[in-house]
Amino acid sequence: LLECDTAVEKAKRLEATVEDIENKREHMRAAVERLSADKDKAIEDLGSIMEQNMAAQETVREETERGKRLEAGIEALEDELQTSRRRTKELESRVEELSAEKKDATGKAAALEQRANLLESELAAA
Repeated sequence: LLECDTAVEKAKRLEATVEDIENKREHMRAAVERLSADKDKAIEDLGSIMEQNMAAQETVREETERGKRLEAGIEALEDELQTSRRRTKELESRVEELSAEKKDATGKAAALEQRANLLESELAAA
């Protein structure tokens, strides 16, 4: 009878252990499902991040090229400005030369006019 009680107790303990193991297995199964769903979500998020990164890299490339074109345009404008300044100085110098020539020619013309008037006076007197 004692052996029978012991066997019944062992059977009950084994049954409780099996039930505990089944509960733990169910918890583990649920945990695996949650981890699997989290993994799938993480993979999806990573794909989205990679797409955004690629788009950002393309934008950086485009903006870098745009910046290079703008820099080249600025350099060309600076060259044109320098050429324009040099040409302006040349023209100003030429204007000064022509002004001096005009002043000289005006002076000579006035002297010739005086001499012509003097010669006319002498001719009229003679």
